[in-house]
Amino acid sequence: MFLLDYLMEVRAQLQNDETVGLEDAGTIDKLLITCILIKFLEEIQDDKGKHTLKAIYKKHNIVSEKFEEGLRKGVCTNILSDLAGEFNGKTFDTFLADETSKISQADLSSIANF
Repeated sequence: MFLLDYLMEVRAQLQNDETVGLEDAGTIDKLLITCILIKFLEEIQDDKGKHTLKAIYKKHNIVSEKFEEGLRKGVCTNILSDLAGEFNGKTFDTFLADETSKISQADLSSIANF
């Protein structure tokens, strides 16, 4: 299966599963795009082999240094808030207050498993 196929499958799961707590397609799309960007940032390393998100992950006790752990632990919105402060351009603070609230309460394990 290709990346786009997985994205569409996860998007459908999030939108159709009422227990997840995210039904709005726009919010789901923004969240998936943001997750992809974060995974890209994890791949960028400095001269010492440390990725750019290490300090933020350490702050939130993300031992694996992987965003998936943050999704499972329910600290996704906290990480996004820290990223918004770290990076300019409003890349990580595109969610409205009600979207942030829903994301913080949602079961994001299907994204983490992706």
